[in-house]
Amino acid sequence: MNFGSWITVAFVLFAGLIISLVVVCVRQDVSLVSTDYYQQEIKYQTRIDDISNAQESRRKVEVTRIPGENRLELSFGEQGAALTGEVVMFRPSDAKLDKKFLLQLDDTGSFQMDTSRLKRGLWKMKISWQQGGQTFFEEKTIVI
Repeated sequence: MNFGSWITVAFVLFAGLIISLVVVCVRQDVSLVSTDYYQQEIKYQTRIDDISNAQESRRKVEVTRIPGENRLELSFGEQGAALTGEVVMFRPSDAKLDKKFLLQLDDTGSFQMDTSRLKRGLWKMKISWQQGGQTFFEEKTIVI
């Protein structure tokens, strides 16, 4: 083989490498954390205020796993009587698995959540609630 043939072979191999890299890159799943992250970014100051409200108050949410059952219990304590809100179970690795639960507290100020339909692994629990004209927010990381 002469010098011109080696250049042609090198060019064809290089072109094949570039084409295969483009195909691999196009097939990658580029999922965003949220589909409406621009709107969420604009409202982020409100979220900062809600986090600050939760930290300054005595309204701490305790999350406990109920032994022997696929359940989590969120306890808001005595102040949970007149409380409304929601819990968003956020899966960082797959947005399709995210779940939202409305808070429905019992007489003790607790909310029990069934986790049997949640895939095992790391979850971020985003808890937002309103009480007495104030809004609160806490985020907890759990492993199911």
